[in-house]
Amino acid sequence: MKFGFMNGKANNFPVNIWGLVLGVLATTAIALSGNFTGPFWDLPTNLNEFLKWFGWLLAAGLFLWLFYQAKKGFEIKTKTIILVSIILSVPFLITYSVLAGDLFAYIANIKVAALGNPYVLTPGYLGNDLILKLVDPAWHNWPSTFGPLWNIFSKLVSYITQKPDVLMLIIKILCLMAVCFCVKILSKKTQPALVALFAWSPIVLVEAVGDAHNDIFIALGLVLALYWLKKPIKSSLALGASIAIKYIPILALPAILFNYQKSRKDIWKYIFFSLAIVIITIAPFWAGINTFRGLGLQNGLFFPPVFFPQSILYYGSYGLAGPNFNPEIFSRAIGLIIFFGFWVYLLYKVNQKKLEIPEAVFLTLAAYLFFATTYVQTWYLLWLLPLVFFFKKPKILKYTAILSIIWVTMLLTANYA
Repeated sequence: MKFGFMNGKANNFPVNIWGLVLGVLATTAIALSGNFTGPFWDLPTNLNEFLKWFGWLLAAGLFLWLFYQAKKGFEIKTKTIILVSIILSVPFLITYSVLAGDLFAYIANIKVAALGNPYVLTPGYLGNDLILKLVDPAWHNWPSTFGPLWNIFSKLVSYITQKPDVLMLIIKILCLMAVCFCVKILSKKTQPALVALFAWSPIVLVEAVGDAHNDIFIALGLVLALYWLKKPIKSSLALGASIAIKYIPILALPAILFNYQKSRKDIWKYIFFSLAIVIITIAPFWAGINTFRGLGLQNGLFFPPVFFPQSILYYGSYGLAGPNFNPEIFSRAIGLIIFFGFWVYLLYKVNQKKLEIPEAVFLTLAAYLFFATTYVQTWYLLWLLPLVFFFKKPKILKYTAILSIIWVTMLLTANYA
């Protein structure tokens, strides 16, 4: 039994009805055994562990086979990729988060936005609100760390509803829609069969839909900015919106500007529109330097994976220890120097026409993540994964595999190291 709307080699497993059934089994098992859904269902420990191992191993096996199929090449329509993505996401839409509790922090942020300025007020102002039981206590006394566009979204949604279950579903559906928009755009830049590696990746299904991280909206903004490179106003608005959700995409601006080096007018137009989005959206919340207090507190955290350069520098520097030596400051400083040097080198390569702009944007964000960031989470890879699909096929396969391996390694070290 096979899907009638799949053609030719697309009928190879797992891109057929049995692959879809097994995919739904995998996402259902992962969703039911998630860190938040599992306790809600109060499943027996043995059953919860079985579902967890069964789901993750099945998902890994299906994705590896999909990777093999994509490498050979098969025919599939973009609308089919989107339909399958929606079907695979259903278990995540009707359950709680899988790995992280950021979704509950978003809900708390919406409730805070309903009370006033989320850059001034903290979740602690919610008093005995039950949502705080699902938010990490460390964040209770922190103002918003999100960009102003996300806080505008929070304020608007708070007028519609403040019921946690409804808010959860709204955010997850919007995240799924962002994934689908990415699929639609990326399918115009490369083979749809390769885009399936993005849409059905456990990174996307778990981090973007299951845990509903707003980083998928950053990814969508970056994808649109690169897709519209020949249209500076549209591209700048997309990048500006991405920056206004989380500020990190501003690092992509210098590389993108090289696309317009023959026209100073377009360069200034791009800078104006991209930064105007940030300024306009932050104006309603402006509270002086305190507007960035939450962001400053987050940047003060030191939480890189053990195999990242930041951690290697940190632990490796203990041999240099002296009475006034601070290994954290040392690793932060060296990491930033390495990143800045690499960033300048990338911009030089772009200027010399030896590096494509999408690759420069990808490598810039990757370098920042691996060398300069001291607070690293698995869902940050959502910034990078969709950008890979602007490359040529060999590099798409190469970087998709690398990012998938890094994601799994980060998950394992976070849970078992």
